[in-house]
Amino acid sequence: MELIRNCGWMGFAVVFVSALGIAVGIAALAVASLTRRFGLAFALVAIGLAIASPATGVLGTILGRRAVEDAISDPSVAPDVRERIRQAGYSEAAQCTALGAFGGIVPGLMAMGSLMIAIVRRHSKPSTE
Repeated sequence: MELIRNCGWMGFAVVFVSALGIAVGIAALAVASLTRRFGLAFALVAIGLAIASPATGVLGTILGRRAVEDAISDPSVAPDVRERIRQAGYSEAAQCTALGAFGGIVPGLMAMGSLMIAIVRRHSKPSTE
């Protein structure tokens, strides 16, 4: 919960993308185990969402750093205070990248599992002799 709070509003976006990735990962596992036709497509969508979670975290870090720089750009901020604000702000902004990385683990594992199932099912077609 601390990571989400430190990341700000982008933390909720990361959590949403991660939850969506988990839901699609579950669906991809189910579809890949039932049918080889759509299994690969679902697995690829799940991989895309697994990658989107860390990417959203990196975007949150970039936006957080930009907000820090905007906050300290005022010339009335003393140089010593400016550096402390920058260090604290960059530290909090980095939490988004960590949150995205953690949020992409489970969807990534599910996506890779569904991809493996889809590939195995695709190559093990029943013979029609």
